[in-house]
Amino acid sequence: MPSGTELIIIFAFIGIFAIPVIMHFKQEKVFLKHISLQKNKEVPFIYSWISLIFGFFVPLLRGDIKWFFIYLLSTIFTSGIVNIILAFFMNKNYLTTLLEKGYEPADERSRQLLVSRNIISENQPM
Repeated sequence: MPSGTELIIIFAFIGIFAIPVIMHFKQEKVFLKHISLQKNKEVPFIYSWISLIFGFFVPLLRGDIKWFFIYLLSTIFTSGIVNIILAFFMNKNYLTTLLEKGYEPADERSRQLLVSRNIISENQPM
């Protein structure tokens, strides 16, 4: 039988990794398309559990050098604790970067979701 301290450690570990995974599958996804490149992207909207687990490698693999260095330096200075906080912002930053590169909402539901979170304006065409 595990002791009280071991149970706290087990539940903390489960909470840190299980809650983001559950949030990932329950959160809405935004579908984006790039007309000239003929590419489609599906981006989870709220929490980036991949960023929580893999940290600064996520912006590096997405080609976002600025956020790679921000993530790397903050991970070094906080021993990785900042990953929990930055994971809340990673997908929104990725969405805005894709929109700046010419991606557009692929359907009306995605457009309404982006408008409701003030990422794009109501007047922006689809």
